[in-house]
Amino acid sequence: MMSFRNVLWLSAATLGSLAAPAVAAPPSVTHVYLVPAMSLAPSETARISVVNIANGSKASCTGKMLFNNGQGSAIGNGTTFTVTSRQIQFAELAGSAGGPSGPSGPSGPSGGGAVSPAPFQAEVDVVVAGGDNFTPCSLLITVETYDSTTGATHSAVTVAVAATTITATPVGQR
Repeated sequence: MMSFRNVLWLSAATLGSLAAPAVAAPPSVTHVYLVPAMSLAPSETARISVVNIANGSKASCTGKMLFNNGQGSAIGNGTTFTVTSRQIQFAELAGSAGGPSGPSGPSGPSGGGAVSPAPFQAEVDVVVAGGDNFTPCSLLITVETYDSTTGATHSAVTVAVAATTITATPVGQR
């Protein structure tokens, strides 16, 4: 018969081997948000605006705003951003500065002469920190096109994004 002390040692050893292994906080993850394709004429400017609507002193979103052409390639290097609660930042693309390049379909109503708008897609990459480094980030992303001379808005699309926390779960604990 086992003594009470031996039973305690055996129980402790068994429980110790069943305990979940320590897990490091997961690394940051980048979420990519694409806005539906739009068109940009040489007389227009496209703007991507981001605003963090999360509340609190720790609220912060970090990422990059990009314009992609009709072939899906980035136009330029993009614009990095960090926005705290209620802050707004934006990136612009002028149609007259080359704008989105690539096939845009036939020129004009009969296929000859006039310059037609070129397609582009707005992309916002948001970096979400994992574990204890997580900060509240809820972005409103707006993409608009407007007349470069008068400022009159021609089109606008708004997307809401809520970045959630990233946690690590040990294998076998799911």
